Amino acid sequence: MPALSRPIAASIFVLCIGLFPAATFAKEGLAGAFLAAKIAAANADYRAADLWYKRALALDPVNTELLNGSMIAALSLGDIARAADLAAQLEAMNAANQNTLLARMAGAAERGDFAEIIEIETLEVSTGSLQDDLLAGWALIGLGQMNDGIARFDKVAQMQGLAGFGLYHKAIALALAGNFDAAAAALAAPEAGPQVNARRGAILQAEVLSQIGQSAQAADLLRQRFAVGQDARLAGMIALLDAGQALPISGFKDASSGLAEVFFTVAAALGTDGDPAYTLMQARIASDLRPDDSEALLLTASVLETLKQFDLASETYIQITPDHPDYTSAQIGRAAAVLSAGRGAESLQILTELAAKFPTEFEVQLALGQGLRRAEQFDAAVTAYDAALALLPQILPQHWAVLYSRGIAHDSLRQFDLAEADFRTALELNPNQPNVLNYLGYSLVDRGEKLEEALAMIQRAVAARPDSGYIIDSLAWALYRLGRYSEALAPMERAAQLEPVDPIVTDHLGDVYWANGREREAMFQWRRALSFEPTEMDAERIRNKLDIGLDAVRASEGAPPFPDLDAGGL
Repeated sequence: MPALSRPIAASIFVLCIGLFPAATFAKEGLAGAFLAAKIAAANADYRAADLWYKRALALDPVNTELLNGSMIAALSLGDIARAADLAAQLEAMNAANQNTLLARMAGAAERGDFAEIIEIETLEVSTGSLQDDLLAGWALIGLGQMNDGIARFDKVAQMQGLAGFGLYHKAIALALAGNFDAAAAALAAPEAGPQVNARRGAILQAEVLSQIGQSAQAADLLRQRFAVGQDARLAGMIALLDAGQALPISGFKDASSGLAEVFFTVAAALGTDGDPAYTLMQARIASDLRPDDSEALLLTASVLETLKQFDLASETYIQITPDHPDYTSAQIGRAAAVLSAGRGAESLQILTELAAKFPTEFEVQLALGQGLRRAEQFDAAVTAYDAALALLPQILPQHWAVLYSRGIAHDSLRQFDLAEADFRTALELNPNQPNVLNYLGYSLVDRGEKLEEALAMIQRAVAARPDSGYIIDSLAWALYRLGRYSEALAPMERAAQLEPVDPIVTDHLGDVYWANGREREAMFQWRRALSFEPTEMDAERIRNKLDIGLDAVRASEGAPPFPDLDAGGL
């Protein structure tokens, strides 16, 4: 047998690893623990990776690959001290990299060792010019060198595309020093826009403005940028500002909290658009340095969900205590994580208890309604949606989704008149919302009502979402129900390409083929639809079509026969 090329051999090796549980390899000593650790790390299972790397290092404590993997697992779990120790070992072995520098910076920040941060920054390896300069700026301030620290922020403010970050951190430092006028000027600069438009930056700007006697302007700023009625913290701030009170600078106390903000800044900027594993390390460091920073915890949990580590995400949400303004948001996030982990009943229990504890919070009642609807408890879902809407002083355009969700619940209860009213109200709030246009249009088509209006709705939805297979299916189905069978063919085939394993779309394709005289192809598509696990009611109708044909099924349902193809009926 000819020798395999390296890429092919490596692929087969990785495939074989994936066929066996980690415990299988653990029996094989160092190699087993190493392979188990690599598998866990590749799956973002950081808890298991941490365990196996520790076992492997016990057998080979100077292996740089093991040290590096263990360091990353520790950072990903928020064990900053251990990650920093491992990073120091790697540097002593001339195996430094970007992650070792990150871990060492985090460890120095955790200990408040500002001099070490300056020393680390001189190494050839870098975490990136943005993070290096921001960390150095705060370290210099921590060492009492305020002017030098501000100069590093000014350096960032001169970088292309990074000015907002430099101005934001400069404003924090100036505000902590009591120079509120200069802080306000930094935040008012046009380049600071992306930072001050975010919730965190806007809060800082409002606090700074209140300190220079501009409480009214600060309150207006918050009202303009956020739906404050749905944010308990912002609502409380506005009440104080309206009363003419100055707000203290919250969240920042000293240079150490500034260092924490650097890691949060980078994590928030990266979001989930970059490598979520790297974002997670940054967010973990931010929340470890400032455990009371709810936004860092929420970001950490969100990234963990992206990595499908739902139990770790749930544990992170729990760290936000009941007395915190972000507690309800955290519990709603926890319920979503638990649901994604496959524990639907537990998720609904979390939401039910939360709604009982916070009966006057709109977001909580809305989340309960969504949870109940997912659990197909439609009567209770409608009650929760009613409660949510009753808490709004005014129904605004952004509330279209509540009406849409309640309409779906009404429709599921076969209360179509109530559902249609909700959908039409949602369209009054958001006239071109494609989901609402599609749902109402499709429902009307399926009921054989107001077909021309329904078709027009669906066509508007297609224009808004031309690559949505479900919406294009609705268009094809509307044309089919209008008797325009040949016109339905192209969009129906397009929908099936976009949603190739959806039972309803595939079933519809079979019907359209049959209506166009392509009976053998129709039978093939109906068999495919059955393989995609449709509901039992749909499956029974499909089996009937396979047994006796669509013409006979339609006749039994009282539908008119298809036009005679030979007579030019199409």
